[in-house]
Amino acid sequence: MQDATPVAALPPERLRWHCDPGRLGFASTAELEPLNEIVGQDRALRAIQLGLEIAAPGYNIFVTGFVGTGRNTTIQRLLRAIEPSGQPTPSDWVYVHNFKDPDCPVAIALPPGAGVRLQKAMEEVGSGLQQGISAALDSEAFVARRTALQNEAQRREREVLEQIESAARQAGFALLSLPLGPVMRTELVPVIDGKPVGFGDLELMVQAKRFLAAELEALRQRHQELQGQLEGVQRKLRDLRRKLVDELEAAAKAAIKPLVEELLKGPRAHFEAPKVQDYLDQVEASILDSLPQLRGAASDEDGAAALQAWLRRYRVNLLVDHAGTQGAPVLVETSPNYQNLFGQIERRGNPTRGWSSDHLEIKAGSLMRASGGYLVLNAAEVLIEPGVWLALKRALRHGTLRIESYDPMRLWGGSALKPEPLELKVKVVLVGDADMYYLLYHLDEEFHKVFKVHADFDTEVERSDANMNRYARFLRQLSDSEGLPGFDAAAVAAMLEEGARLAGRQDKLTSHFLKVADVAREAAYWARKDQKPTVGVKHVTQALAERVHRDSLVEERIRQAILEGTLQIETSGSIVGQVNGLSVYHLGEHEFGKPTRITARVSVGKAGIVNIEREADLSGKVFQKGALVLAGYIRGRYAVDIPLTLTASICFEQSYSEVDGDSAASTEIYALLSALAELPLRQDIAVTGSVDQLGNVQPIGGVNAKVEGFFDLCQARGLTGTQGVLIPARNVDELMLRPDVIEAVRQERFHVWAVETVDQGMELLTGARAGQRLPDRNFEPGTINERVDHKLRDLIEFMREHEDGSAPEPNDAHAKED
Repeated sequence: MQDATPVAALPPERLRWHCDPGRLGFASTAELEPLNEIVGQDRALRAIQLGLEIAAPGYNIFVTGFVGTGRNTTIQRLLRAIEPSGQPTPSDWVYVHNFKDPDCPVAIALPPGAGVRLQKAMEEVGSGLQQGISAALDSEAFVARRTALQNEAQRREREVLEQIESAARQAGFALLSLPLGPVMRTELVPVIDGKPVGFGDLELMVQAKRFLAAELEALRQRHQELQGQLEGVQRKLRDLRRKLVDELEAAAKAAIKPLVEELLKGPRAHFEAPKVQDYLDQVEASILDSLPQLRGAASDEDGAAALQAWLRRYRVNLLVDHAGTQGAPVLVETSPNYQNLFGQIERRGNPTRGWSSDHLEIKAGSLMRASGGYLVLNAAEVLIEPGVWLALKRALRHGTLRIESYDPMRLWGGSALKPEPLELKVKVVLVGDADMYYLLYHLDEEFHKVFKVHADFDTEVERSDANMNRYARFLRQLSDSEGLPGFDAAAVAAMLEEGARLAGRQDKLTSHFLKVADVAREAAYWARKDQKPTVGVKHVTQALAERVHRDSLVEERIRQAILEGTLQIETSGSIVGQVNGLSVYHLGEHEFGKPTRITARVSVGKAGIVNIEREADLSGKVFQKGALVLAGYIRGRYAVDIPLTLTASICFEQSYSEVDGDSAASTEIYALLSALAELPLRQDIAVTGSVDQLGNVQPIGGVNAKVEGFFDLCQARGLTGTQGVLIPARNVDELMLRPDVIEAVRQERFHVWAVETVDQGMELLTGARAGQRLPDRNFEPGTINERVDHKLRDLIEFMREHEDGSAPEPNDAHAKED
């Protein structure tokens, strides 16, 4: 076998970007100005600015990006910046009683601050009515007028009664008032010997021969004639009484009207809007028409409560009040359920009438309170609340809002009220993630018509001097706002290095400022525990170590299982068909790398390359794609002039949960090639890397966690100076390894290699040359690829002999070569 030219290990300088505190230009963040701008989100800022400033319908904004990238802060800061820019303060909105249709309250828009004035004015009208009606109806003038009308009515009644009484006396009858249930009935009764005698008694007297039948019949005839006259008189009396009622009502209206006009004079003068004037006309007419109810309530023993109930119709419901608002309102609704967002119609319980509602029970939601301005909502919360998404789209599409009762869990029916719809002019900003945005975009055809602006927040920014300075100013702003100690230059440098690690590249910084702020807060905590006035680098280091320690229990249990031998992972020696792969586990905020033993076995057959995880339904789609790419690489590399005839199985040993991702594709190829070439692979090296069908090693994710995971295992067993990790060359710029790993590499006790092709990886793992294909289609003699090619040809030959029935005893396919 030809020895390979070893792949050079990466120097310590390539494994981590180091920030020199001396380059920052300050000794402490106390020397800096607090940050008052958004870092690295120019694209999103321009989109939001566009959406906020275009007034056309549908230019609402959907903001996407990871939590902690500053999207909420950015939105609110932009909205606050726009608010004092001369935008008009929106109208107040009130609901008033509809005297023509009480079930449809009337909505009225008023200038800012006018709503509360109208409300107070109508409260004064109600108070004035409550006090003035009794005073007006108890005045001497009204009492005299009422007495005169009543006396005149009594005089007329007496004249009418005297006429019928005279006619009755002349005919021998008397008028008697007899009780008939709850009322008195006037009857004509014959008078015999100066005494009234009923017709029943007269009939008995006729039977006793004490009264003549002819006289009784004559009395009946006269009674019938008089009865007709009496009914006419009773009709006249009823007319006179109705006339008295009308006259008393007219007198009462005449007495009250000056009071009502005086009470409404102020509102009429201050509110010139036609809709308000029409409402006041209806109020005046209603008050004058409601005098019987008002007088009845005042005379009832529970008159005060009854009067208040009646006066509710003249009160104003101040739905939206912008008296204290300057410019456009900016609202953030943190609980966007249906009632909070769209408003509701409340119900009042009454022991006798059950549940009821009127115009005063209508309550506005945040959507209407933000009308004329901006409303910020969380997209996920909007979508999970029943009925909210459809109602929100409908309101934004039509520019109107109808407040209605909505409570699917309530056992009784909704309110009968149908309030007049309100004009809605609001700019809605939905905050969500990219998956949610594209899901809505593709599944909801109306989504793009309503949310035309997409503002996408980036998760990383360039590691420029300007952005590094902004990071430091952000720490100053955080210290000022939360009362934290300042950070010295070395601590800021450590925070910048952590920002690069979180970004996953040496030339980038994360824009997840929520994570950066959490680390800063915890570093400040340890500085205070250390009784230091300024946060130093050791406090940042301790904060990072403590964050890992809090969530690393599972990682430690897995490592302990490997050290105990429960999970079999070799870190020394060489084995054919076995290699250490690397996977990443995500547990909340903590991620860690775990070595995984991957093995390959080859035999005669036609099953091809069998991936055991795939066959056992323990693999995701990306993993399955990686397995198919592996097969494509083997065919393209070795089955150029021969059929690929073999049975090979590849397995993730001691793995019992789903595996996904293609970062183990190169690892599987190394194991398979080792089994075919019968060359042992180094077990002191762990491998990661995706691969394409051409044999190029492609970048993967979680490279830092993978390297550190294998390093921690090797360190626990004892570093030998030969151990290390093989990574894709395209991942080198993403390395931000821990300082202890860097120190071990500097002392040549641990190594990190970067390869670009499968051949380079095989050479490092086996120590042999990979070999190139020669013009005669054979591979260079004494190389890995030649051994693989010979093995595949031997398998084909053995398969042909087996099918011919002349197969030899199955021995090692390379026995004759050896």
